Amino acid sequence: MRLRDRLGAGTRVLLVFPPGLDFITAFFACSYAGLIAVPAYPPEPARLERTLPRLRAIVADAGAAAALTTRALVERFEPIARLVPELGGLSWHAIDTGSETGDASAWRDPGVGTDDVSFLQYTSGSTGRPKGVVITNRCLLHNAEAIRRAHRYSSDTRMVTWLPPYHDMGLIGSIVQPVYTGFSCLHLTPSQFLLKPLRWLEAITSMRATSSGAPNFAYDLCVQKVTEEQKASLDLSSWDLAYCGAEMIRSDTVQRFNAAFAGCGFKPSAWYPCYGLAEGTLIVTGIRKGSGVDVEPHEGRPVVGVGQLVTGGELAIVDPATGVRRPDGEIGEIWVRSESVAAGYWCRPDDTAATFGAHTRDGAGPFLRTGDLGFMVGGNLYVTGRKKELILVRGKKLYPTDVETTVDVLAKGAAYYRAGGAVAFAGEISGDERLFVAVEIERRTAERRGADDRRGAGRASHDRRATDRRRRPFHYRGAEAAPLNLAQIARAVRAAVAAEHGVEPFGVYLLRAGAVPKTSSGKKQRLELGSVLLTDSTQRDVLFAWRADRPGAVTREVA
Repeated sequence: MRLRDRLGAGTRVLLVFPPGLDFITAFFACSYAGLIAVPAYPPEPARLERTLPRLRAIVADAGAAAALTTRALVERFEPIARLVPELGGLSWHAIDTGSETGDASAWRDPGVGTDDVSFLQYTSGSTGRPKGVVITNRCLLHNAEAIRRAHRYSSDTRMVTWLPPYHDMGLIGSIVQPVYTGFSCLHLTPSQFLLKPLRWLEAITSMRATSSGAPNFAYDLCVQKVTEEQKASLDLSSWDLAYCGAEMIRSDTVQRFNAAFAGCGFKPSAWYPCYGLAEGTLIVTGIRKGSGVDVEPHEGRPVVGVGQLVTGGELAIVDPATGVRRPDGEIGEIWVRSESVAAGYWCRPDDTAATFGAHTRDGAGPFLRTGDLGFMVGGNLYVTGRKKELILVRGKKLYPTDVETTVDVLAKGAAYYRAGGAVAFAGEISGDERLFVAVEIERRTAERRGADDRRGAGRASHDRRATDRRRRPFHYRGAEAAPLNLAQIARAVRAAVAAEHGVEPFGVYLLRAGAVPKTSSGKKQRLELGSVLLTDSTQRDVLFAWRADRPGAVTREVA
């Protein structure tokens, strides 16, 4: 309340924390004090040039007056804040020093109502500059209740999560929801999962968790990284709700995960594909719990169903240009209206009107225009991709996820390929739209990967691997143990995509592992990556670059 008294009700307060209890404490403290929380991902010291601009944009857009963080981050930000006006203008408060602790008995009801703003949820930025989605208490409570009913949560639910807490899926689904319903939730950090995916499944086993979920890539990563020996210690039989969202859900991922972990007790009926977005608070649609995955063939490819509207209101598939509703089976833009839809974008009336104020040709509305494409069959929704990311090459429509799936299939089992590391995007060349593909490449051979798993992640092992990389040229062995070079990999990608989709990529980029930018909810930032690569293909993350309009290729060895 001391901060509230100093700043006034409704003041925006930036929350800059590593994942953990400090973030959770600060988030609910803002609610109790009548302040508007603005969760933000802390910039990565090693990648300030990529992560700091987003934080600066959020601070400026929200008009934040103060920041809550930890003592360690205050010390890290001090030299940065002196150089960055947006950060230097904030008053910084470390909540883990004891100096900000007030007298709990002095708390008084701030008089917050259901239509007051709870927090600003900055969009993930998968297709553009982040905008502050205004989440009111009414929207938050309505969506939390929709999730509780759809997932059949109760006080007996046990959840495990590693999702970042800064965005809808991790914040609302894994922090607000356990408090709202009243059940236990074990939090891992995202890095704990990414460095060793086995930890996620071990936590589910040890806690006898009933609910846990993640984007599609996480299930693929478990299939790739968890060994047969490690599976022997897993018991996933308690897991009866494995939700999957935030990015395109692929039927081949579902099948691989089912096959890989059937012996650990994982039940195919546990899958819970769902669809949501920040502008809808979180969830929009979901399947009936326990019904399993529904796949609908469309245009020669399987599309996973994400169920029916669970928030009440109306879901429509609409021609984005004319506002005419599309019949069952035809692709259009997904439009939504319900009490869970947010109040708009913070201080952006034009954007709010364009996105939240749409009306169909028959006069119905207002609807939220999601920017996502999909179709409906019998009331069930099937998402096909992002409208802005659709690639049109000489009249042929290509969905990035389809092209990326082709690369995944090509590289299945290859030691040089990183699961989920393919990105397809469009680029304009001489006035024509062209297809480009980027692929992340692992540094380790299959033999070294197996040895590293046995040795663990000790410091000595890390130093030894780093030394090996410096001594050896950029050279990989595939699963068949034959040498593979970067040019061969790029040619294989071009041939596979051309054979499957009838369009040969105009350019192929091979990137260092981890180079593909992703949002805090795990979505690939295709447009951002494409903009960077098309502008400068010589940056350090590019290991190999080939383009049809250039005679040579950019190549480099691992430093």
